[in-house]
Amino acid sequence: MTELLPFQFSLRDLPTRERLQEYAACFANVDIHAIESCLALLKVASDIRELYANFFALYNLTEARFSLLMLLYRQKEHSLIASEISIKMAISKPTVKGLLDRLEKVDMIVRHPVPEDRRSYFVSLTQKSIRILEKYLPRHYEFTTKVMGGLKREHQVQLFELMTELQSSLQTFKLKETKGKIKCSKISTKNTVMH
Repeated sequence: MTELLPFQFSLRDLPTRERLQEYAACFANVDIHAIESCLALLKVASDIRELYANFFALYNLTEARFSLLMLLYRQKEHSLIASEISIKMAISKPTVKGLLDRLEKVDMIVRHPVPEDRRSYFVSLTQKSIRILEKYLPRHYEFTTKVMGGLKREHQVQLFELMTELQSSLQTFKLKETKGKIKCSKISTKNTVMH
């Protein structure tokens, strides 16, 4: 069972603006700026994810393991109920169970029963995992700073604001299948800027 499905945007030869203009002449609803922005975002996200996968591997980590350990590290007493992990990481309970099994085998987490619910259990970091995280995190944050170092500080702030705005607008969309076609319909158009 895989921990998380890897995101990889495999298209490396992105269409030129001229090619997109040709498509716009042939097809309805081709917004060249939207397509260029989306393709660039997907490519950069895939490239960054690959950089992190390689960096995590140097420390015998994966994105899923690191995410789970950090989720627990942020909690009071470094502990959560297992079902909350599934929700907070947006992955299935069986995937969480497999991830926890692997982390427990290497003494990174422990499970404790929830007294009021025999079907549930708490997951807590071990002292070993806390020591490892506290040794690893300065390197992780230094790496992140280097990854984003190609942008000036004000551009990093602007990028964060734009990504936050985009994430918020994505929450207003839902996919509908209509007569064999996937249609993206907007629930709310509040605060939407069209270009």
